[in-house]
Amino acid sequence: MIFHIAEKSAWEACSDLGSYVPSEYLNEGFIHCSKLSQVERTANNYYQERKDLLLLAIDPEKLQAAIRYENLVGGKEIFPHVYGELCKSAIIQVVNLKWNEQNEILGLSGFN
Repeated sequence: MIFHIAEKSAWEACSDLGSYVPSEYLNEGFIHCSKLSQVERTANNYYQERKDLLLLAIDPEKLQAAIRYENLVGGKEIFPHVYGELCKSAIIQVVNLKWNEQNEILGLSGFN
């Protein structure tokens, strides 16, 4: 499973569509995702304490788009990038992204 942090407004904007396409895809040509072990760090680095976010759990085997594991900013850690739209049939769970007082994301333990 891979994960994508989405703004609620972007998710809701495609509610009647068969796929999800965030604005970053239009600008960069891919959709940023994370492995489970990377979600909390990514969220804290880029989205800390925002209350308008969702976490999309994605089954890579159900995606119609290519996934590349790469690091495009020069580091050693690789991240999954989806080169295409996220078909909604590949999104197996959507949860609100919430932090506790220690800046830990709540509910990640429910994913494998």
